[in-house]
Amino acid sequence: LALRLKMSGGLISEIETVTGPPFQLPGAALAAAPNPAFTRTTPVAQRLSREQMIALANRNFDGILAADGSHFSPDCQRVENRMAMSGHPQLDYPIATLPGRIKPAFAAMGCQEQVEAHLFDTLDSVEPRRFAVIDEERQLVFGFFMLNWYRDTQCNDVKGYGRVCRPDGQKPTGLRTA
Repeated sequence: LALRLKMSGGLISEIETVTGPPFQLPGAALAAAPNPAFTRTTPVAQRLSREQMIALANRNFDGILAADGSHFSPDCQRVENRMAMSGHPQLDYPIATLPGRIKPAFAAMGCQEQVEAHLFDTLDSVEPRRFAVIDEERQLVFGFFMLNWYRDTQCNDVKGYGRVCRPDGQKPTGLRTA
């Protein structure tokens, strides 16, 4: 569940949600609480402008699409549906098992290493991109995005593993995310 509330005059004037079916991968511990960094105020002298924050958020998607993870901090943690999908060695990463190949510990990798291993090459575009909330005080960006998979690219050549193709019958998929 992702939720945005707009307040006007002390009352809720808009509610926007994105929901999806709950799921949990084997070995994926759920985060018990939001990262405390989400509540910290950034000193004024260290703040980025709204435009810079949006540009960085766009750089995330553009970098993933280009298989360039150089924009990620070494301690980046990718979390999906409250599950740590990077830096998590116990997780069996959800990618096809190739016959005769040992699947690397993709979930143990950091964000940059995952992107540059070409795990996300079947992501064809991220559009539309809508930035709903820009919190300059906490330096947080929240938006709604459509991840478009398998439209133009059916296979990815995963570094150190091999060629992984979409499952038979898998049609292009749009995944709304927040």
